[in-house]
This record gives sequence, structure tokens and C-alpha cells, in this order.
Amino acid sequence: MENNIKLTLVKTVNYDLNPFGKFLIKDIAFDKRATNANPKTLLFNVITFDERAGMPYDEDQYNMIVKYMKKNKTDILVSRDTYNTNTYYTLMGKNLVEITHPKLRIYQNFIESHFLKDAPIDEAWQKFDAWYKASKYVIF
Repeated sequence: MENNIKLTLVKTVNYDLNPFGKFLIKDIAFDKRATNANPKTLLFNVITFDERAGMPYDEDQYNMIVKYMKKNKTDILVSRDTYNTNTYYTLMGKNLVEITHPKLRIYQNFIESHFLKDAPIDEAWQKFDAWYKASKYVIF
């Protein structure tokens, strides 16, 4: 009397990932120099991770993603969906995980309001860096 069903479900998702800014994820528990005053720093404890949306990858894909992140000097990748909204990703454990952070939205709004969407990443980042350092407020 076996009423069990055994399945193997495989989900395939295609990503069109691009580098996003020059952000680095830091954990103040391990790096005492990590502060919000640095525009590059995304504090780990402020990031919201959506582990349910995490997608596993194989060793070759992992190496490709890490190489791409190092080449572009960022821990954040972005994918624009059909509704023209951005989804941000980073590596966490054995998954590519969707994340949110206030500074990512601020950077996105900055490049859109200053018409830098099509500008090279380095040029847009330099302008954001100068604006962020000149602002009076520390943005998480």
C-alpha cells in the first residue's frame, strides 16, 4: 500500500545580470572600519535578503559570477524585469539571492534623476560618490 509520489522538480530561471554601482557588503561585527559614511558600504545587518527567491548554481556559474563581480568591483548585480523595475542580487552561501537596501534605491533614484542611466558605471559612481559625501545625512 504505497500512496507516495516521488518527484524531482527543477526550476530554471534566466537572468540578465548587470553590475550595479561599486557597492561592497560589510559586516561591522567583523570589519570595525565599516561605516555608513562610506558610499560603497552596505551594512550586512541593514540588508533584507529574500532567501525564498534564492537560486542555486553550479561551480562554473559561481566562478563566472565571482569573476564578473570582481571585474566590476561590486557585490551587487541588477536585473531589470519586463515592468522596468530593478531586482538586486548578491551571492549568499550556495544561492544567488534577491536583496533590498535603502542605499540601492537611493543610488537608482540618483542616476535616474541626473540622467546617468546610460552613462558608464564609473562616471555615474563618481558623481554619486561626490553627492553622497557632500550630503549632510548618513544613509544606511
